[in-house]
Amino acid sequence: MTMESTEPADNASLLARLHKAIAEKETVRGLDLTGADLRGADLGYLVAERLVAEQARFDGALLNGADLVEAYFTESVLDEASLAGANIGMATFKRASLRGADLRNTLFTIAYCSDADLTGADFSGAEITGTSFYRSLFDRVTLCGVRAEGAGFSGASLRSADLSEGVFERAEFDRADLTDANLTGADCTEADFRGAILAGVRWGNARLDGAIFDPGAAPAS
Repeated sequence: MTMESTEPADNASLLARLHKAIAEKETVRGLDLTGADLRGADLGYLVAERLVAEQARFDGALLNGADLVEAYFTESVLDEASLAGANIGMATFKRASLRGADLRNTLFTIAYCSDADLTGADFSGAEITGTSFYRSLFDRVTLCGVRAEGAGFSGASLRSADLSEGVFERAEFDRADLTDANLTGADCTEADFRGAILAGVRWGNARLDGAIFDPGAAPAS
């Protein structure tokens, strides 16, 4: 079943409608949450088709297991929100803030997340293949065990980020700041590190076959 939606008059009626859709396992279509304040809301397992939620507040919200493919979160705030196990493939998070967000085991593929702030977020076990994080802040982010083939981190800051055991084949780290990052056991086959800051990076057992570095910048084998 599906639920066609127009913007409700207030948060109470909005949440009531969304909780009803979740309980009845309905797909919500045409939902526009632009500018909405849903801080702390429990929207776990919501299924929303092409949700528009630009400049909205989801601080501390629970979106675990939600299906939000092709959602628009441009300039929204999702600090400390939990999206563990959610499907946010092909979603847009341009200039969004997800500081400290729980993104473990998310399906976050072919998404657009440029100029976003993900400081301290946890992506453990997530699949972020093909997603662009151009110029985003990833300082102290956990990316342990992620699948990130072809992901774009060009110009991003990944200072003290934990990328251990992740798969970063053909990923783009050009001009990124990886100061003190942990790449222990990571698969960086054919990844691009040209112009990157690599001071203090831990490369233990990382796979670097075909990876591209500036002259003299490749770690000693």
